[in-house]
Amino acid sequence: MIISIDNWIFDVDIEVTRQYSVGILNDLCECGYCRNFRSAVNAVYPDLDQFLKKFGNAAVTPEELMPYEPTIYEGSYCISGKILQKGEGQILLAGCVLSVLEAVETDYPTLCPQPYFVFRTGSLELPWVLDEDMDEVISPANEPEYLQRMWDRLLQNAPDSSIN
Repeated sequence: MIISIDNWIFDVDIEVTRQYSVGILNDLCECGYCRNFRSAVNAVYPDLDQFLKKFGNAAVTPEELMPYEPTIYEGSYCISGKILQKGEGQILLAGCVLSVLEAVETDYPTLCPQPYFVFRTGSLELPWVLDEDMDEVISPANEPEYLQRMWDRLLQNAPDSSIN
């Protein structure tokens, strides 16, 4: 399906994207940060959800979610399809800025079927809505096992082994 927004033109496989998003829903991170994001994002950024649904995705199913603080997040959403025409700059939604990344411009680690592109949000500020104390929630990204896996991946993908 062809979708035109702000001088951008996309050729999107909505059904493949939808199926991919359902797969993400079946494998969600259950840390407090991610649960809080899913609980609050649609209420605070309804335009983001409406925008992503046009492409077969949803605000609650980012491919990657980066919590910078318990209430500040950036999300990346993979969309199956191609960018036919690049618009100028970012896509602006109410309270949210989206960058568009082509698969060829990023080594984004995704299982989204090729071809694909990525919408990446700017910083999204959300209220803390969980009953848990946000100061006691630990992000998996701060756990030693996670940091070791990321370091191992970096070394594995390095152009040469001189990083060791």
